[in-house]
Amino acid sequence: MPNDDLAGKLKTFAAILKFNHDLFEAENFSQAAAMAVNNSRTLLNFRNSVLFEQFSDNSTQLVAQFGQTELHPHTLQVQLFKQLADRFSRQQNEYMVCELKDAADYDETNDENGICICLKLLPPPGAKKRCTLLWLIEYDKELPPFAENTAKLLGKSVSEALNLVKYAESANWKDPVKSRKKWLFAALILLCIGILLLPVRESTTAEFTLKSSQITAAYAWFDGPIAKCLKQDQTPVKKGDVIAVYDISQRRYQYEIALAALNEAKAELELERQNAFSDESKLGKVKLLQKKCEMLAVPVEEAQWYLDHAQIKAPADGILALTDKRAEQLAGKAVRTGDKLFEILARNSLVAEIPVNERDASILQDDFSAVLFLHTAPEKAIAAEISEIASYPTLTAQNTYCYLVRSDLVHSAADDLRFGMRGIAKLTGRKVCLGYMLFKNLILYFRKF
Repeated sequence: MPNDDLAGKLKTFAAILKFNHDLFEAENFSQAAAMAVNNSRTLLNFRNSVLFEQFSDNSTQLVAQFGQTELHPHTLQVQLFKQLADRFSRQQNEYMVCELKDAADYDETNDENGICICLKLLPPPGAKKRCTLLWLIEYDKELPPFAENTAKLLGKSVSEALNLVKYAESANWKDPVKSRKKWLFAALILLCIGILLLPVRESTTAEFTLKSSQITAAYAWFDGPIAKCLKQDQTPVKKGDVIAVYDISQRRYQYEIALAALNEAKAELELERQNAFSDESKLGKVKLLQKKCEMLAVPVEEAQWYLDHAQIKAPADGILALTDKRAEQLAGKAVRTGDKLFEILARNSLVAEIPVNERDASILQDDFSAVLFLHTAPEKAIAAEISEIASYPTLTAQNTYCYLVRSDLVHSAADDLRFGMRGIAKLTGRKVCLGYMLFKNLILYFRKF
């Protein structure tokens, strides 16, 4: 018998420990309250059990009901329990035993009468937020001998667990250290969001080259070799200056042959005309010789045209830019009709040609500006005005598709600058969010792989 009593006590003690552990592991207040009124039946062996929350004005509200997954506060039995709880909440004592018929709306015809244990579950000492609970436990006719002590013992665990579960999140925020860390974390998140929403101008950089805005090209008049080039590359020239001369020795020989044939035909024509005065039958031959002279005049005029265009002259004032870069390379070169021989770059007329990569083409909007920095003077910013933006990209020498942008230099900034100077252009466009720029660059980076 003593061993049986000890085993029973140990089982009861283990059940109480499991009951307490389950309460503290509950995810929320409603789950903990439902576990309190349902799992305690194995220890208290009651008929019914309900749990109310008491507010500061002594009013009560149902929070858990035995055997019910959903609360039914308007049933007759729950209303009787609520009347008992309201009466008990106005009393100072923490424990009361009463009968169900003590409720105000109890009907004498109701056969269901039971004895109720009323427990006022006060919050644990030192709690910053107080949650007072009223636990009503109903038995059939009389109370078991173990009911009162076991109910009081379980009531303390229920009070501590429900207060902890209900105000755990609020308590963490009230803790000075944890609250400070969370506020700092929230402030950091807000700061990051603010930085990402910060409006900044979309910008990028690209290399530029200084070129002439007015370029006049000279092409070969006809097929033939170039005898000599009289001007060196990058020398200033004036309109009409002879730049190169064809080798016309063969053309001159052809001209002399054609001219000699024409002169012979003219002499014969003159002789026949004189003979026609005495012999009218010669008039027909005179007409044939006239046509022959006209035909022989064509190659003479053609040869004369070649001789007249033997000198290739500068079409405008400016700086000479030879296609072959050196006069020695152009001399003796056989060219074909239409081959570009040189260009004339207008002086004091500089523009910057900026190839903008197509991945940065979104910057080419209405509100678009450029500032130039030469490699030779990176500390000096050169103001420029956008004059032309290409409508479609072109393939550059770097094997990338770029939009060509031309910008005119301010007159004061164009002093002491030379054709072909290179540098870095800082391009600035419309205002966008910083987060958009970062996200765009990130996407472009990963698209390479």
